[in-house]
Parts: sequence; structure tokens; C-alpha cells
Amino acid sequence: MLNRVADGLFWIGRYMERAENHTRLISTVYHLSTQRTKRNDIAHWQHLLRLIGNENDFLNSYSEVSESNVLHYVTLRADNQNSIRSCIHIARNNMRQLREKMPSECWDTLNSLYLWINEQTVNDINAETPYIFYKKIQEQLSSFQGTLYATMMRDKEFHFIESGKCLERADNGLRMLQAIHFSLTVECPKSDYSFLLALLKSVNGYESYRRVYADKISMQTVVEFLMLHPTFPRSTCYSLQILESHLRSLVTQQSNQNFLHNKVLSHVGKVHAELLCMDKANFTVERLGEHLHHLIESCDMIGLMIDRHFFHEEVVSA
Repeated sequence: MLNRVADGLFWIGRYMERAENHTRLISTVYHLSTQRTKRNDIAHWQHLLRLIGNENDFLNSYSEVSESNVLHYVTLRADNQNSIRSCIHIARNNMRQLREKMPSECWDTLNSLYLWINEQTVNDINAETPYIFYKKIQEQLSSFQGTLYATMMRDKEFHFIESGKCLERADNGLRMLQAIHFSLTVECPKSDYSFLLALLKSVNGYESYRRVYADKISMQTVVEFLMLHPTFPRSTCYSLQILESHLRSLVTQQSNQNFLHNKVLSHVGKVHAELLCMDKANFTVERLGEHLHHLIESCDMIGLMIDRHFFHEEVVSA
């Protein structure tokens, strides 16, 4: 497999996961904003910018922080690489060059979503309610993931896509926790319940969380659940575990073992092991920021190592 093919597949997984993550988060923050005063409404949109966008870039392009401006920036703005439209556009461009490597049904789903979102304006978001608009995007992204799982052979192409998705999921989760931690310790220490509730709902984790912790919602328990739970699909621990599994499949499918590929696998295992060694004492308000910063740096390093050792060779062995 050519390195450009492996790289393209990996980033399809990352950008599709990023688009879905952003869609869930926007929908949840919008729901919270409708229950708040105008002052708190603006704070929620600022918080969203910090979670998934570049706040400085936004302020250079828009005159004020408002619902309409923020929704346009994080959803439709073409020159914001983290907007939902841009994520779908980049994933679609990669897939267009690799259509022979993936089921045609996946292309049909993604291309249909791309053509639709390319025609939307911020007025279309508010035409009915933003909730319905983002629900449609979420359903299409879920359809893509379901089609991928149901139709794609479990070969290298599949493992590269899933590796990208798992790394993006772990990284996104940690960055959201970091932003929530900043808001609760620096900006709005009395708004912990609403922020934590929004975070759980944005990852579809509220019901699962309740099964473990019942009605107790605190920063410590939410962080423990989203980072360490061994079976919740969007926890950091589970994401790294599945990432390790896909990378191991890529390594074992090689005709000749590559030392550098095994080095990447060992590093992922090390980060996963460090996470498993954490306990409640590591999730206090005073210590959490340091641990999140370290784990985000570790995820960045995993991405760089995968890029360097899997994609910057002449070929990835078939």
C-alpha cells in the first residue's frame, strides 16, 4: 500500500470522527443556551469556540460573539479547518482519490452529505431549529460509520481508518475535559453542573454514566468515567485500547516486521498503561490540569509517530 493511500485513509477516519464530535457538542451547547439568560448564553457560545474552534481567529472575522456568528463559524465557514463543513470536505476529497479502496455505499453516503452541507447557509440552520439541522448531520455521519462497519473488509484499509477515528476520539475527549476544567476553575466555578451535563450528553454518555454513578455528578466522577471506564466507547481508556488493537493488526499483517512500527505500538501501550495507573487522586481539581496536558501531548506524539513511521516510507507493505 502506498504511503499516500494509508495517510488518506487515516485522515478520513480522523476528520469524520471530528465532524461527528463537533456536531454532538454544538447540538448540546445550543440546548443549554436556550435555558440561560442572555449573558450566560454568550458565555456558552464562547465556551463552544474554546472547545472546537480558534477563538482568536473568530474574533478577527466577526464583530461579536452571537449564536448566528458562532454557528456559522463552527459549522459552515470554509477557511476554518475545524468547521463541520471543512472536516466533511477534506474527508470527501481523500475518499474521492481512494474510492477503489472503500465500499461504494460509503462514498454515496459521504458525497450526499457533502453536497447537502455545501448548499446550506446560517439561515438554513435556524429555519426550523438548530437541533433538527444538527440531528440530520449526526444521522448521516452515523450512517457512514454503520455502512463502514457492515461492508468493509477487515484489512489494512479498515485498520488505518479506525486508527484515525480512535486517536481523534481520544484526543477530542481530552481537549473537551481540558476546556471544561478551565471553565470551572477560572471562569465559571459555580456552573459545574450544566457544563458537566452538557459534556456527558455531547458524547451520548449521560445514561451510561447514570448506570455507574446514579445521580451524583461532579467533576471528579465525570472525569473518571470519561477517561477510565473500560467499556464506554468514547472513554479515553477504551479509545486507546482499540487504537492499540488496530495498530497491532497492521503490524502483524506485514510481510516483514518493521522496528519503527513496533515502536509506535509500544508507545500507545505505554500511554494506555499510564492511564490505567491513574486513580481518583489524580482527578482532583488541583492535579487534573497537569494530567490532561500530559495526555494531550501524548496523543499528539502518537499522531506524529504514526505519520512519521507509517506514512513516510516508500510503501506500506501489502
